[in-house]
Amino acid sequence: MRISNKPEVSYSQQPEAKPQTQKACIDRFEKCADGRVLAVILVGDEERSIDVPREQLPAGAKEGDWLQVVLKGDKLVSAKIDVKETEARKQEIQDLFESVLEQPKTVSSKACIDRFEKTADGKTLAVLLVGDEEKIVNVPLEKLPAGVKEGDWLKVELKGDELTGATVDKKETEDRRNWIQKLFDMLFG
Repeated sequence: MRISNKPEVSYSQQPEAKPQTQKACIDRFEKCADGRVLAVILVGDEERSIDVPREQLPAGAKEGDWLQVVLKGDKLVSAKIDVKETEARKQEIQDLFESVLEQPKTVSSKACIDRFEKTADGKTLAVLLVGDEEKIVNVPLEKLPAGVKEGDWLKVELKGDELTGATVDKKETEDRRNWIQKLFDMLFG
């Protein structure tokens, strides 16, 4: 049996861990009833919310800025604006914003006329199955080439769900009809 000569250290006597630098974002500023302004910062991946007096932040810090912070518990020890992270996050948000507002691009695809349907006002719509995923797109019959029928294959151009161009794909239509006929003959022939 071995006996240690080291004195026992109680938990309260153990040295505190050195505070680590963490990323944080200034979410917003709030004015208190007493006139003070607090910054609400979101710290770490868990986005823990901490209120910090504005004067403890670097001069010129504003909402949306990213910081490198050192905390002791919930108390801010130091803060430095992380310019690189702030710019990267702003660009990420700008790119996302532009992609949401961006006009749909024109897409070329193949489509099959699945069926025709009459609307309540008497117009005829062609129900197209577009692309490999067979997305359903309803198109007024007058936007399609004259003489099209159910089962015809088209080369289409779409901008969002709006048809901007369509031509009959005679080869694809013929190939598909032959394939279906062969299946039919195998099953019932």
